[in-house]
Amino acid sequence: MYNKVFDIRNDEYQKLSTELIKNFDLIGLEKLSVKNMIKNKRLSHSISQISWSRLVDMIKYKAEWYDKKCIQISKVFPSSKLCNKCGYKKEDLTLAIREWTCPKCRTKHDRDINASINILNEAIRINNECTTG
Repeated sequence: MYNKVFDIRNDEYQKLSTELIKNFDLIGLEKLSVKNMIKNKRLSHSISQISWSRLVDMIKYKAEWYDKKCIQISKVFPSSKLCNKCGYKKEDLTLAIREWTCPKCRTKHDRDINASINILNEAIRINNECTTG
């Protein structure tokens, strides 16, 4: 049974990573501290089961094969805390807060969507830095 589940998950990761690489020239990923995340008793089993590092590895090696860019953003980059519109940093943002409004520009943010936009923007910035000098 475990082998069957492994094969199904592996097949899905292969399909997903191939689709991402074929459709995008640049992929930005956040480096996650999986070892620290596993310490959370409520999440540890789920995190171990999905094997994020395996998917990231597939994306990285396929990016090399297809001459695409995969840039991992530092885990200390405040992706959730930065307003993607004006750059304001909300220092007091906790994991329990899923939505917040920027006090500077009044933009309402979904935590995860805001973080993904910031991760992409940081990946673009790093890529431009590497290609221009």
